Amino acid sequence: MLCPNLCGMASLPERALTSATPNVWIELANPKENIYTTSDEVRGYIKIEVEREIPLEKIDITLEGTSSTSLSRAIAFVPGRRESYQKFLQLRQPTNELDYPKIQILLPGQQYQLPFTFVIPEQILPQCCTHETRNAGVKNAHLRLPPTLGTGPTPFWNLRSTPDDSPEMCRIQYGVRVQMYGKSSPEPISDLSQDIRVMPTTTQSEKAYDPSVLYMLKEQALTSGLGRREHGNLEISATKPTPINLQSSNTGSTNSSPTALQLHLRFDPLKNELPPRLSSLKCNLNTSTFYATVPWENYPTQNDITPLQVDREVYEKSMSLSSLDLSSVKWEKLPSFSTIYQEKLKSDDESDASFIPSEEQIESWDQCSYTATVTVPVILPNKKDFLPTFHSCSISRSYALDISLGHRTSSGLCGSSTSLNVPVEMVYSGKQ
Repeated sequence: MLCPNLCGMASLPERALTSATPNVWIELANPKENIYTTSDEVRGYIKIEVEREIPLEKIDITLEGTSSTSLSRAIAFVPGRRESYQKFLQLRQPTNELDYPKIQILLPGQQYQLPFTFVIPEQILPQCCTHETRNAGVKNAHLRLPPTLGTGPTPFWNLRSTPDDSPEMCRIQYGVRVQMYGKSSPEPISDLSQDIRVMPTTTQSEKAYDPSVLYMLKEQALTSGLGRREHGNLEISATKPTPINLQSSNTGSTNSSPTALQLHLRFDPLKNELPPRLSSLKCNLNTSTFYATVPWENYPTQNDITPLQVDREVYEKSMSLSSLDLSSVKWEKLPSFSTIYQEKLKSDDESDASFIPSEEQIESWDQCSYTATVTVPVILPNKKDFLPTFHSCSISRSYALDISLGHRTSSGLCGSSTSLNVPVEMVYSGKQ
């Protein structure tokens, strides 16, 4: 359906809001496709009508991608508001005599129709990211096309979030833009854009850990009572969960595939203490949007945001995913070294009689450990929009699973909990 872009008309200079202002429409050929992804065609027409004759110099039709950030943090006498703007993508529609005959004068009573076709690229040009980076992986991430983030312009102090949990202080926008130049002024007589939503396909980042390798997340000494009597040491490790795969539907919303996180628990008791009783587990999804007015040299983390930092900020949102009852999880007792040693003596025909362990050694050998495994399903709600994990020069998006493990020592009356964060990636594989 053809309708004027009223927002574009309202943004024209006051002198242009006269009969000498051409009426311009941007009509997309496939407006029902709410999301454009890598290699998709953005096709349509520019339609022009005028009320009186207008001498015309040229018409520029481009597909542009821009990012903007605005910070509000202030320190002492340093001005608080800072802004940055980058045009990282500009594809220009080539002109030819067949589709774009040279128009010297726009005449009233006629409708001019100019077609355009753009293809969503996978990467931006290297000259759009010339700043220093810590490694090649960061540089490659910055050269990949970022997804649309945020909505239209609002005051930078307005903190309401958009459906993709993005702050209004940072935006990544794409749009088809048409600029018309007359013969009497270097300024365009018409300049308007039609926004589109872009979600490029992504893959697991190069900084991902090997999912087969265990890495420690948390180690905590368990105590109870007013005297803080020690019971032992609880250690939690995990493997990196497989990425969450996002796909877009015909309505423009995103659907996600489930994944799972495996937690490996180990309890090393003092003396003959029993392992803690597990009670519950809560899993939240933390969304972190990092944005800055200076380029990121590395993958941003919370450690990069300090109280003295005036050019970098992070916006965080948290949502509850699941709550599990762990009262039925059983601990497995590992054999002590003393037991292993005694079994070895029985199995060996010729034992080393010269070695006689001391009482202290035997007592330490009698200490045993307990292990347990907890599988945490990770299922995102389908009625919410999510962006894939990405890292650009000034804006990044990352996710983490916030796990709270409830437990109670064998002699404790009150329960306690252990919290940990596990990074998880989201990748976008395209349309369903």
